Amino acid sequence: MRGCGAIRPGRTLGSTPCKHGRTENRTWRVEAIPSFNTYGLLPEGIYDCTLEEAALQFGRFQHNDQRPRLWARFLEFVGEAKATGWIEAIVVDGSFVTAIPVPNDIDLILVGHLT
Repeated sequence: MRGCGAIRPGRTLGSTPCKHGRTENRTWRVEAIPSFNTYGLLPEGIYDCTLEEAALQFGRFQHNDQRPRLWARFLEFVGEAKATGWIEAIVVDGSFVTAIPVPNDIDLILVGHLT
């Protein structure tokens, strides 16, 4: 199994109950995106990051422009998804979050809240 990136705009995930029963806003930071292992995969886990951090790790030019082109389309999608107002996080997975120089696509899961 490989790791994936959970992109959370602003990283504030709303209210969570504290040990005294009150509600607090918390900013989560799970772990920075680690380096790939010898197989070109992330270690198992979900890594909390911003769009900028994910772009540095996964959206840069590698042998051709496939990654930057996929990333540009992904950013367009993120903008439209955020405009709905219900997106809390986007989990990015698949070959895009590996060291494969030419991934075919970006696998993702939208995490939202119901209002």
